[in-house]
Amino acid sequence: MVTKGAALVVVCMACTAADALGQEIEMKPTAAARFERKQKAAAARRLIISGAVTTILGDVSVAVGLGLYVTETSTRNFTGFSYLFVGPSLLVTGALAHLVGVPLLLVGAAETRNVAAVPRIDVGPGSARATWTF
Repeated sequence: MVTKGAALVVVCMACTAADALGQEIEMKPTAAARFERKQKAAAARRLIISGAVTTILGDVSVAVGLGLYVTETSTRNFTGFSYLFVGPSLLVTGALAHLVGVPLLLVGAAETRNVAAVPRIDVGPGSARATWTF
């Protein structure tokens, strides 16, 4: 098992050797690491999309339920099917969908920040540079 300290020593030794030779080192991720990163990015995208769709459907459901409820109230029809069952059920269902959709959206957005950082080390004569691409 390779520890972080041992990996750092190996990278530093490679940088020193490359510096002595005036070469450039580029750390490329392996195919398995790229595949895993793509899988995580796809999962995060799915979370974001499902969260956005669920939130929007919940908001539309709340608006329709509230509209039915207000319409029945303004006509003073307090015994109608829309007033007693459809409006309140749409309000509750929409609120629950919104409560589920927002966390999905936030979790997916948080996971996209940790997905795509790829390090690159450039070593030249008398200089070294580390960059991360996102």
